[in-house]
Amino acid sequence: LEARPEACPEARPEACAEAIIVCVILCLAMPIISFAASNRIHYNNQELFLNGSNLAWQHFANDIGPDPNTPDMNFFDDVFSKFAANGGNCMRLWLHTNGRHTPEWSGYTVTGPGTNTIADLKTILNDAWSHKVGVICCLWSFDMLRPQYGSTITNRANAILTDDPCQQSYINNCLIPMVQGLKGHPAIFAWEIFNEPEGMTTEFGWKDVNRVPMANIQKFINRCAGAIHRTDPNAKVTNGAVTFATTADVGSGNKNYYTDARLIAAGGDPNGYLDFYCVHFYDWMGTPRSPFTHPCSYWNLDKPLVVAEFPPPPSGCKGCGTTPYENLHKNGYAGALTWAWTERDSNHASILGQMKAMRTAHQSDVEIIKKQ
Repeated sequence: LEARPEACPEARPEACAEAIIVCVILCLAMPIISFAASNRIHYNNQELFLNGSNLAWQHFANDIGPDPNTPDMNFFDDVFSKFAANGGNCMRLWLHTNGRHTPEWSGYTVTGPGTNTIADLKTILNDAWSHKVGVICCLWSFDMLRPQYGSTITNRANAILTDDPCQQSYINNCLIPMVQGLKGHPAIFAWEIFNEPEGMTTEFGWKDVNRVPMANIQKFINRCAGAIHRTDPNAKVTNGAVTFATTADVGSGNKNYYTDARLIAAGGDPNGYLDFYCVHFYDWMGTPRSPFTHPCSYWNLDKPLVVAEFPPPPSGCKGCGTTPYENLHKNGYAGALTWAWTERDSNHASILGQMKAMRTAHQSDVEIIKKQ
């Protein structure tokens, strides 16, 4: 910094020196402030570490929509109550999933969100907020291209992934009305476009799943994210990547397909970016791609990063350690969400114990404070 004498009050030369000292302190503090913001999710005027779990569904692809028996609010209220009692602040919930019940279709064209879809989701969100729990609303999963669900489901899913008019019918007639209908709801942490879309791609796809190019996934994310950001400028958007292989340019064989530039290049929407990254980890991915053996800074990402799936201790993930939530917090990640509450072998006691330990050790980082 260069002192400019003409800018200093002539009667108080010491004021100039004081100003320089203040500027130096602020400049030195800026990297610290920036880093603190980079590893938390801004929500409810707070900077939070996401301390929670995946539900991810009670009834697969059928927790909201035309079924008169959904949602089962006794079930949801019980889960939210347990999360809240143990310091949990976030639940990841799947919505369309494979598209069987929502959205509403006419052939390959989406005609609306579907009867009761918005109202049912609002009911769940209202209950979540009553317990001070936020929700990541995951729209789709790679399951949309699983042949086991039948050609009706996979053909129309393929259409919205690959055909521009069909894709736009989903955005215009379902996504935008959903976001508009729930705009500003305090329980929404973020809209998540896909769960593990790589599993249905020609580059990374899995056995027994139909495939489309990654470029189509990027375009879909870009255009959906742009529509969400324009409909609700305060909403956040993310995507559930299966591994660091597709979420980082650091490490052998890795490529971040979800940078702003790459998403915009794929879909052409300048508003179609992610606000934070989500990545999953299981032992089969190996230590080179483990968030438990690398600090968040290692991946050299430009946004906060939530580890949004990993098995809870003590079984299921040998590489996650006995205190995975604490390890991720210490290593600079923005959240820890175990998989999954409704799995048959889910260890609820372990999941709740991890949440509770985080509240005990880091209450200001995980407790949602409602505005009065």
